[in-house]
Amino acid sequence: MTVKPWIEIFTQPQNTTVNAGSDVTFFVGAVGSSPLTYQWRRNGLDIPGRDSESLTLTNVQTEAGTYYVLITSHGLTVRSQPATLTVNGNILPAIVGPPRSETIWVGAKALLRVTATGGAPLRYQWYKSSAVLGGETNTTLAFASIMESDAGTYTVRVGNAAGEAVSPPATLTVVESPFVFPTPGTVVNLGGATAPSGLDDVVSIAAGGRQGLALRSDGTVVEWGASLLPGQLTRVPAGLNNVVAIAGGHDHSLALRRDGTVVGWDGPAVPADLFGVITIAAGWGRSLAVKADGTVVSWGSSPARFFRLKKVE
Repeated sequence: MTVKPWIEIFTQPQNTTVNAGSDVTFFVGAVGSSPLTYQWRRNGLDIPGRDSESLTLTNVQTEAGTYYVLITSHGLTVRSQPATLTVNGNILPAIVGPPRSETIWVGAKALLRVTATGGAPLRYQWYKSSAVLGGETNTTLAFASIMESDAGTYTVRVGNAAGEAVSPPATLTVVESPFVFPTPGTVVNLGGATAPSGLDDVVSIAAGGRQGLALRSDGTVVEWGASLLPGQLTRVPAGLNNVVAIAGGHDHSLALRRDGTVVGWDGPAVPADLFGVITIAAGWGRSLAVKADGTVVSWGSSPARFFRLKKVE
């Protein structure tokens, strides 16, 4: 008999807003294979010595940020939901949402983002290692097409008249493109909506509630069938190209482009800042995307029960 460790969090840390100078406590409730060990983090970095079920901060001033706890048992680690601490009346800049590390490939799009609080106006300056990135003085650092030379560690300095705050580093890891097409083939209709005749040079197919999809080796998409609205034909968005994967949901369709972005139609809007995607799936009113770093993004709504996957650090 093999006994596997288990951990279940039944009370998550909660978002909290306090006035500067106040005390605040975050708490997590968990059960599992004994013993359980805890490590609290702020903005993705360990807080030394904070290794119990609760985290108390006294006389908060610049402690605004995102907090969560890692719970470990016999090699299994589970991360709690993040909780945001907002400090009112604090004019010093504080980084609430630091930029995240990302795994991306050459030619893909990427975006690093920071969220900060403090007395206005706030000033931003991005750095790669210790080098200033000229002209990068916004809350986001965008990459239109990743190059190998973009790999490295990035930080952002946020300042105002009262002082400055520096984000924890975010690492941009550049890997080889994950997309490889199989040998092209021809679509053979076996039922449902009739596929167009002569549909060849196809490297992938997908089926939805009433529509069929085919991806050709030149990165274009062919769609046939009808949407759930009577008399409305499904239509591929004009100009859609460089597609490497497709997915058909009950009432909508998705296409993944070589730059790691997702295009959707006849269904829920794709998150505007979604990038670094390597595979997609579509269901009944809900869509899923897996990013290169192993995280799963979900959007839309569904009358059916669904489960959201979480990355475990």
